[in-house]
Amino acid sequence: RLRAKLGSVGEWIQTVRGVGYRFRPAGFEASD
Repeated sequence: RLRAKLGSVGEWIQTVRGVGYRFRPAGFEASD
C-alpha cells in the first residue's frame, strides 16, 4: 500500500508542478 500511495503522490506532485510551471507568469524566473 505504501508504494501505491507514494506512486500516486508522486504523480500528483508532478501534475501540480507541471500546472504551476504552466501558470507561472512569463518572465517570473527571468526577473532576477
